[in-house]
Amino acid sequence: MIQLSRRLTLSVLFAAAAYTATRWITPWRQWTTFDAPEPAFDRQYIQPNASNDAGEWWWFQAIGEPGASGIPPAFQVLFYQGYAFQFGPRDPVLPEYYLDIKGFHADGSAFSLTLPAASSRAWDVLRSAGAGDGDKVLDSILALFAALVAQAPRDLQEFAQKPDFVPVLCEIISFAQRGKDPLALVVDAEGDAELKKAGIGKPEKLMLITLRTVIIKKSGLCSSETCPPVRQLISQTLSALPSSSLQPTYFLAIYRSLVPELAILPSRLSAYTAGLRLLPDSSSESSEMPAFEHTENCLSILDSFLLGRWAETEEPNELGDDVINGERQEDLIEGLVTLCVVCSIMLVREEFEEQRDTANKCMESALRVLINLSHDNATWCKLLLRQELTMPVVVSLIARSQTSRTRRSHKDEDTPTLDDDGDHEGDAQAFDRLCLALGLLTNLVQADEGSAKDLVRATEFDPSCKAERACARACHCAARVNALEGLVRVYTDHRAPEDTDMDDPGAHIVTGHLAVLFGLLMRGSAENESIVLDALPGVTRRAKLDGLLGSVHEFAGLYREFMMRVARGEGKDDEEADGDDGDGATRGLGRGGSVDRAVRDGASEGVTQDVIELLQKLRDG
Repeated sequence: MIQLSRRLTLSVLFAAAAYTATRWITPWRQWTTFDAPEPAFDRQYIQPNASNDAGEWWWFQAIGEPGASGIPPAFQVLFYQGYAFQFGPRDPVLPEYYLDIKGFHADGSAFSLTLPAASSRAWDVLRSAGAGDGDKVLDSILALFAALVAQAPRDLQEFAQKPDFVPVLCEIISFAQRGKDPLALVVDAEGDAELKKAGIGKPEKLMLITLRTVIIKKSGLCSSETCPPVRQLISQTLSALPSSSLQPTYFLAIYRSLVPELAILPSRLSAYTAGLRLLPDSSSESSEMPAFEHTENCLSILDSFLLGRWAETEEPNELGDDVINGERQEDLIEGLVTLCVVCSIMLVREEFEEQRDTANKCMESALRVLINLSHDNATWCKLLLRQELTMPVVVSLIARSQTSRTRRSHKDEDTPTLDDDGDHEGDAQAFDRLCLALGLLTNLVQADEGSAKDLVRATEFDPSCKAERACARACHCAARVNALEGLVRVYTDHRAPEDTDMDDPGAHIVTGHLAVLFGLLMRGSAENESIVLDALPGVTRRAKLDGLLGSVHEFAGLYREFMMRVARGEGKDDEEADGDDGDGATRGLGRGGSVDRAVRDGASEGVTQDVIELLQKLRDG
């Protein structure tokens, strides 16, 4: 894969060199035996035969009219694989793929340059040619070049050290927002006149269309026939960088690229409830199609910012402070909540089967961002609770885990755990989503107990809801139940039967987290207390509360055990964002149980102790 990436990287550099030459030598004429009106290209045929015309560029030359020196300006590029004269195996120090660039300036002086694949010098050459300075073609080529480099972590680390690497990418993404993205405009624009207004002439259009073909057919950067836009190529690269490579000054570019993507979702949801498609036809590219991959990349970058992983500087970041403090963030909050709703629909509707993995990633990233924003933040919690979609979607994510787990419990343990409703996902994804939804709901109840408690009690949901149009915003199924009762069902479903020796740390985390949540929901609310205790299994009130206390104690024990491992240095470091530490006990404490998120959730231990005292009073009072 790296070999293919390096070869394609050279192809991209070759295209950039050829495009630059035709702009640099003006007027120019072709240096061939034929007086053709277009630049001369020769190529290497993949499988030489009389009928095969498929090939890759490997030679280009442009020559201009002689100037005062009498020497015509010339530009020649050769794309090499291997070496013409070589004895024995190639020296591994020498690159297999490289460009050889030679020519003459208008004053007669010569220049020569050799560029290995993925060489950081190639970045400098592209920059000196004008890439990153506003040229639509060269900026797109630079974005693709960076995305290809990002496929090899070692190469990306080298490029990340360049002082202009991240700033230039952020500059490009600022101007390649939705509606202005060059790779998208060439297919979305209604005609050449519209493209011309955007600074894309006919030569640029042809080059961008060719570049799109290269990306789709050869880059390995997309899994479908849809070309990722420039902004996605850049966000994909930025999200692959170590978070410490990012500085607060870059936050504005990411924010401005994310918000327009979220802004189109409310109208898509309204269209769905009105009987139209939730998303445009996936077989055709449309300006109305949400860029889920790009959105997920931006959310991942935003999540790392909220976790404090970016480089620390003295420069002010007013927008970042506004986001953290929840000031003037109505558009962001509406977009994030609507994204969760749209993704939740995609996860259960059969027509979105091919997009489920992307929808799940977007959902998880959005939930993580919302958890970070609402953690011990009353302003953000109030903003979330004002959104009519917040409580229904959070409750639905928790309640649906019950039907998934129930179906899996009836399957043979050797049978793949796939939901019967077409929600083809692994247990880990469903578990992570459940824990994230529980974490967000707990934040809301802790920070704004009165409003949140009432909203939970007023929300109804059927765990078997198929997200039909009538249920897009809130469940209207005939079998819907009160959310408190639904939460108790999830709690009961995850409890191990008393006659078994099952020891599932994941189940203990869910039941313990729910038990803590029940305590918070019952505190100061006689109505909630009555509903929860009536729904809990057990013969007597005392037995029911004893069961909750046992679950909370187990949860507290798992938490203390995890924190002891962290103290011993057995946790993950900041950059190990995904994965699990092997025993499953840390899932639900953040992304893959990362250390910083677990420490951030340290207040949970104090809340747990408060809930234990409350439950004891309810039991003994």
